[in-house]
Amino acid sequence: MMSGTLLAQLLIIAVTPLLTRLYEASDFGLLSIFMSALQILAVVTTGKYEIAIVIPRKTETTSKLIHGMLLINHFFVIFFFFIFFFFYERIIAFFGWEELSYYVFLLPICVLIVSYNTAFNHWFLRHRKYYISSIIVFFSAIVISSINLIVGYFKFLSNGLIFAYVTAQASVFFMYLYQLKKNNLHKPLLVFTSIKEIRLVLREYINFPKFQLPSELLFTTATQITPIVFAFLFTTAVVGHFAIALRLVKVPLIILSNAINNVFKNEAIDRYRDKGNCKDLFISLFKKLFLIAIVPFTILFFAAPDLFSLVLGESWRNAGNYAQILIFGLLFELLAFPFRSIFQITNTQFIYLRLQLLSLLLILVAVGLGYYLYNDPWFAVLFYSVAIAISHLVSIVCIYFIAKGNYAKIRIDNA
Repeated sequence: MMSGTLLAQLLIIAVTPLLTRLYEASDFGLLSIFMSALQILAVVTTGKYEIAIVIPRKTETTSKLIHGMLLINHFFVIFFFFIFFFFYERIIAFFGWEELSYYVFLLPICVLIVSYNTAFNHWFLRHRKYYISSIIVFFSAIVISSINLIVGYFKFLSNGLIFAYVTAQASVFFMYLYQLKKNNLHKPLLVFTSIKEIRLVLREYINFPKFQLPSELLFTTATQITPIVFAFLFTTAVVGHFAIALRLVKVPLIILSNAINNVFKNEAIDRYRDKGNCKDLFISLFKKLFLIAIVPFTILFFAAPDLFSLVLGESWRNAGNYAQILIFGLLFELLAFPFRSIFQITNTQFIYLRLQLLSLLLILVAVGLGYYLYNDPWFAVLFYSVAIAISHLVSIVCIYFIAKGNYAKIRIDNA
């Protein structure tokens, strides 16, 4: 699964220099706003029941869980349609989404498709069909890249980047349906389930919407709200430069984070069972991660504007300027992100929830200060970088004390 994700990331990065010459910065800004709104809306529509799909021993129970999750999703999608229908003009005017006006009604549809894709993905993971998820992730990247290039070259459609993203999500949905049929995994999902049975299963796993959902909603909002706020305060072109800077600088962050997280999570569980803490493991991996990251991040800090200008085109130098100041905050994110699984391992999600709330508040205050004090996106990005650095530094301190085994709430499942 990691290989598919990695290949998909590399493919998207590889075509980015072509796309930046075919599309304007405002096009990337509109895509970023659309995706941010979609991801925030999509979090609440499943109740985070998808995480529980791999847990039940009986396939019948999992099937009922998926039915319940999708029923909840359908309810929210209908609700979003009504909201957008009755308050369409107010929403467009308030957020300044005039350029997105034709795509706003695609948001509920995309929420529906993304939720189905999420359910199918976890269904395949439950059956250990990891290679299918890997193939589909790479397939999605091929679809997005191909449509982006075709539409961008022939210029026959406005907002081609959004069209490509929506089309890719729909293609992934049909790809999942094909794989379900091919692997004979569709039959359990087609078994009739009564509302009463669904309610009983949802109640059994009620802790996921009660505890996991608030944390994930805050985390997603904290990470996705920035493009929406930037568009509200500045322009879609600013959002586009910010989005490209963030995307390209985060590539090594994602790769390194996933690699470290896979090692840390399993090793930490064993250390807690044997010693009651994982302090030595955390310190060791933290040092290695810092030494690996510091050199490329330092080079990128000094070279980002010229590098972005050379690779993406001179009009994207401003994205390089944003990347230059984002590196400070993203370095701390890299040092904290791979270890966040410790909150689940030690049953200290209540701390994680508060950290996400702190992060969201700091980001909103930071971007607001950049606007109200200087009315300059450069300062808004600078304050944003400082804000995420502070929030992740606090996370690192909390992770360190939890790794020492200082919390009485630590509970390792020995089953």
